[in-house]
Amino acid sequence: MVLNNIKAFLLHLGLDVMVLFFFSPIMGKFFSSSTVVPRLFGLLSVVLCICLGLLLTPKGTKYKNFLSCILPAIIGLLVWLYCYVNWPDSFNSNDPSGWRLVYAYYTCDSNWMVGFLDNTGRLFYNANLAPLFSFIPSFLLFIGLELKARIIKR
Repeated sequence: MVLNNIKAFLLHLGLDVMVLFFFSPIMGKFFSSSTVVPRLFGLLSVVLCICLGLLLTPKGTKYKNFLSCILPAIIGLLVWLYCYVNWPDSFNSNDPSGWRLVYAYYTCDSNWMVGFLDNTGRLFYNANLAPLFSFIPSFLLFIGLELKARIIKR
């Protein structure tokens, strides 16, 4: 279970790096934010995260599978909590700074994933909803892991 958590965390970081260094520059150079392309990149991020879940090892029950990919969510929640306690006002502004910026980088793949649902961009700046962004990659990795478990079962 520990090895799966480490893999899930590294896969999450890899997806973050890909979003930061591949998706974002492409979007900035070729497309405006009002086009349909950002939504397609968000959908692609969801599909990639589920596919990355296929790389994890099934642990038997759904409960154990979920616990074996929860580390990215726990780390994200701890980073959010630290940022929120130290800089509560920076979460509800459009000017990210300090540790809030670190949380934005840690959850950048989640921003893309919900970006195709919310084109205003205001969802992320709500401090009460920000912790949910930590759980999205873990949940999608769990879906991929469950798909792999069902494929192996057959």
